[in-house]
Amino acid sequence: MAYKYPHLIPQNTAPKGAKRIGVYRDGKRVCSVPLGRLGQPTETKRYSFGLVSDTHVCPNNPGGDVVSARLDHAFGWFEEQGAVLIANCGDMTNIGFENPKGTYNPAEFAEYQRICNLHPNIPVYGACGNHDSYNAHITEYEDELITYTGRGIRFTVEHGGDVFIFFGQPKSSVLYVDGSTLPIPELEWLQNQLNANPDKRCFVFIHPYLTDDSGNPLGVHPTPIEPAPYVHNVIVNALKDHGRAVLFHGHAHFMPSMQAYDKTCNYTDRNGFPSVHVPSLGWASYIDENNEMQKDPAEGFGILVDVYDDCIVLNGMDFVRDVPAPLGVYKINT
Repeated sequence: MAYKYPHLIPQNTAPKGAKRIGVYRDGKRVCSVPLGRLGQPTETKRYSFGLVSDTHVCPNNPGGDVVSARLDHAFGWFEEQGAVLIANCGDMTNIGFENPKGTYNPAEFAEYQRICNLHPNIPVYGACGNHDSYNAHITEYEDELITYTGRGIRFTVEHGGDVFIFFGQPKSSVLYVDGSTLPIPELEWLQNQLNANPDKRCFVFIHPYLTDDSGNPLGVHPTPIEPAPYVHNVIVNALKDHGRAVLFHGHAHFMPSMQAYDKTCNYTDRNGFPSVHVPSLGWASYIDENNEMQKDPAEGFGILVDVYDDCIVLNGMDFVRDVPAPLGVYKINT
């Protein structure tokens, strides 16, 4: 009897080291088949970088020690794999620099810095998310942000001829919300970075997912941070017009296996550019039997990105079980 597995997308590939595809029935292996198009690239890799999101470092919260240990473990694994840097798509911390009473409290960013300092041979860069501004806008604490992370809200770095653009979120509730029909400085900055590098591959890191893009399977995420329509269109058009830009974002927390519910969970190019949802390392989300989102603090994921001349391979990793993430390995032409 023939059976078709319906949950793959054209970009899915087999995990590193896979030789064949095992076929199972009732939990028993019955045969194996060749990898075919699911094989990873055979050309020489240029470099790799680590990718995480929604780490939510919170040393004073219940379970905060587990989050810190998982982050340390993930960073160490990226080092072992030879990653040249680590990118974080935001919500590095759970409440940022102020506690709920409005008093300054750098404990979470200090813990994040401590973990980064345990891995001095690999730089860590982050794009601020809504939780990094949870009780006070990060714009009020940019000097402290630089002290604890080494970078501000928006910045770029380069490696191997590629440009890494970190487009941090300056406020908690929204991305850039005024709905204005005039360019605002943050948008002009993003456009300028892309326009200054027309022939280079640009990796763009933001925190929230965009409207009708990857990262929100079945539309069940309860707290989207979608920018005003004008702002959304400017971002989409800037990425699309560049031609070699790849967007990475987090916020929704969904584990890669939720692609079985919606094929845009992890990746889509429906807006004219590659868009990657980065699952949460701190506590991942899943869709329950009622098609509602639930968070599981016992689950955490990240991605090792292998960079080639004309493509990237995203090797999703389950950092609880130390195995490749189901449905989380895929190749994107760039």
